Amino acid sequence: MNEKVLEIVDKICSMPTLDCRGLNKSAEARRLLDMKHVPAEANIVEIPLCWDRQVVINFEIPNDFLAYSLFAGIGTDKKYYFYMYIDGIWDEDELLSLGDNEEGYDKEIKLNDDFFIVGFSDTEQQNVAKELLSSALFWDNCAVEFAQELGRNDDVVIQHKKCALRLRTAADIIANRKDD
Repeated sequence: MNEKVLEIVDKICSMPTLDCRGLNKSAEARRLLDMKHVPAEANIVEIPLCWDRQVVINFEIPNDFLAYSLFAGIGTDKKYYFYMYIDGIWDEDELLSLGDNEEGYDKEIKLNDDFFIVGFSDTEQQNVAKELLSSALFWDNCAVEFAQELGRNDDVVIQHKKCALRLRTAADIIANRKDD
């Protein structure tokens, strides 16, 4: 399967990007999503990375507030990767990030390969809820830092607090979700 994935990755990377979201590459990107059993109704939102044998596909599932991504290719560590992850939540049309991890990169919550077939295991469901709560704490701490250390108490602080509240709400929904 590695060869097939890399063949698709190479094809995507060799195609010119015709719009700011790289959506002209969606047909090839869909082939990668199909390999992970992502539902056909998933919408590709953006292909923000498609170079040097690395592809990231951001996608959404209708009526689901989680924001999903897929990474395929050879990482900067020269290892092969092909995995899906949650990288935020949708609040209306706005993507709320999970914040940064310890290395300063965007936080990701990795999903099992058959997630779209079997859903969350009980452990994964609780881990996702826990990560969403951790992200809410990140945004709460940012709001406190802006308010106290930088002397700000404006719309930026309010937005950070709202983001934290939305993430806590999402964590509660996930923690109590029953997959059919």
